[in-house]
Amino acid sequence: MNWPNLITVSRLFVTAGCFACLVFAKPDVSPTLIWWAFWLFVFAAATDFVDGWLARRLHQVTQFGRIADPFADKILVCGWMPELLKFSGPDVPMFATWVFIYISVIMTVLRFCAGPVVHRFSPIGLLVISAAVAIGGLFFLSGASGWMVVVVIARELLVTTLRAAAEAAGHAFPADQLGKWKMIAQCFAAGSLLTVLAGTDRFRLLAVVMVWLSLALTVLSGVNYTLRAARLLKGAV
Repeated sequence: MNWPNLITVSRLFVTAGCFACLVFAKPDVSPTLIWWAFWLFVFAAATDFVDGWLARRLHQVTQFGRIADPFADKILVCGWMPELLKFSGPDVPMFATWVFIYISVIMTVLRFCAGPVVHRFSPIGLLVISAAVAIGGLFFLSGASGWMVVVVIARELLVTTLRAAAEAAGHAFPADQLGKWKMIAQCFAAGSLLTVLAGTDRFRLLAVVMVWLSLALTVLSGVNYTLRAARLLKGAV
């Protein structure tokens, strides 16, 4: 396994450590675990940009990396939102846990099983079925207070489905610039929210701005990816 792939795999472990800190954190008692989660998240987000750059620079782009890197990104992006949401009220922790389990299972199935399936069904059929299952399940799991989480996670699952269908049909489907800016905005939103949760108001305004900016970029990039995939898969239907 080359260095870029090792960095990608390490991001999954660091992300798991970040979530573990959030699971056991009690901000009203001590912010220590929240700050640990913050620095682990910063490190994981930084590796997201390092592994891709290193793979291209060293000419070590592999099939494993093309699958594992976006998978690790989705776990990083989707995982922190339900975990942070659980601090908003006593009825939310189980919602956060089940959403995290649900998105992990769905994304694993999409990344590793869409290839064989797409040859039995049309790419558009796979897209419609898997997106409906993913989005429908999220709305079933969510409450009214979690609508932002549903929008973000539904977009991530939709793009994962689009990428799996496009690549299974023989088309490259790399991330575009709008998707990269969305990722940057989400990382800033998560980091600033963690500092607020830890008890400092220094980045509260930044947190509000970045949450809404990342939400807007989430919707825009999702529409853009959908249009790209529709053009690619048009001839494969």
